[in-house]
Amino acid sequence: MTVKVRFKIAISILVSEKNLIAAMPIGIVLVALIKLLRPFVLIRIGFLRSDRIGHFAINHEIFLCEEKVFKKNRKIKTLDFYYLGRVPVCNEQLATMWRRVLRVHSPFLLRPISLILRSTPLLSEHVCGDSKFQDRDVNHVLDNSTSTLSFIDEEEVLGKITLREFGVPEDSKFVCLIVRDDLYTQNLYGTFGDYHNYRNCDIDNFVLAAEELANKGIYVLRMGSAVSKVFKVANPKIIDYATNGMRSDFMDIYLAAKCLFCITTGLGFDSVPTVFRRPVVFVNHTPVGYLHTFLKTSIFLTKHHINSNDNQELNLREILNSCAVDAFSSDEYKNADIRLLENTSDEIRDVVLEMFERIQGSWTDNREDEFNQKRFRQLLEACPKAMIDQASGRQLHGRIVGRYGTKYLQDNSWFIN
Repeated sequence: MTVKVRFKIAISILVSEKNLIAAMPIGIVLVALIKLLRPFVLIRIGFLRSDRIGHFAINHEIFLCEEKVFKKNRKIKTLDFYYLGRVPVCNEQLATMWRRVLRVHSPFLLRPISLILRSTPLLSEHVCGDSKFQDRDVNHVLDNSTSTLSFIDEEEVLGKITLREFGVPEDSKFVCLIVRDDLYTQNLYGTFGDYHNYRNCDIDNFVLAAEELANKGIYVLRMGSAVSKVFKVANPKIIDYATNGMRSDFMDIYLAAKCLFCITTGLGFDSVPTVFRRPVVFVNHTPVGYLHTFLKTSIFLTKHHINSNDNQELNLREILNSCAVDAFSSDEYKNADIRLLENTSDEIRDVVLEMFERIQGSWTDNREDEFNQKRFRQLLEACPKAMIDQASGRQLHGRIVGRYGTKYLQDNSWFIN
């Protein structure tokens, strides 16, 4: 981002937030003081991206873990201060947990200082809180560290009590399931959020996988703060937590942290189990270039990409060579003559059971499976548009350690040919 663009953004923020203008002179003085103190202490200001739960969780976790790994030998003392980027925040429990480990203060003075520091690369060393890769763990710090966040004793007790109220006996294993539909973004952004409708999925396609887990004694909790459809399953081990009236900010985080693994269609919530180092199954994931390949405990499937002109399904190479590899709006897929179809119930069941068996230690890969995964990695690594964000130049993948659904590749070898 050029200095000119940064400056324009800062000006537009000042115009829209008049109260910042009054605090800006003090902010300028404090920035000058921060620079004067630089030989003795490195003072940094960051904002917590508290508007969306995914960024609120994962961006700061990656940053803090990178700091532990790469900055542990820094000779000068560092003082970091944060403010919440949005109030009210998207999840109060997550905000409470960040306050325990970070210096979080009022935005009145910190926000104008932050805007000044972020307006030019010359002051970038005084900015903190966000990895340069944002929500992408390119350096694999998550796999090689433990979670920054933790629950206090009272919260542990509350979580166990509430689980029992849900009908989940103590010490029972459970899985979190979250499926994106358009109600949450409609409530937040109105029709402006429609451009992301290509990510929507039908919760009914997850019934088979949920029932398979329930038959194995695993409880399934369907997550979501606003959903358009009830999860209609009669099995008492399958709980529609999103619609049963017992949802809370606290339990959203507690369940994500304590689940055996999470099943997701690729949305912000799945960053929470990732922060707590829980395995994640991604199904119906789009775009392909943004698969969570940097987590060795992740398994994924993408939506089926259909050529609208001849109704033929694209293989991975064709997807990677198309505009769909990094498409982030429904119109981009339409303009590329590509229709997206959801994974079938059988495909979802297969990849969910693969995760379960891997966790149980009963899964075995054969030589063909390893070849298929290697081929998948080679195809992805050979595609610049998949490896690098074309708009920002930001690296999207480090080593590709996540796995594409094994059974799917066994049954569909054409996909990686």
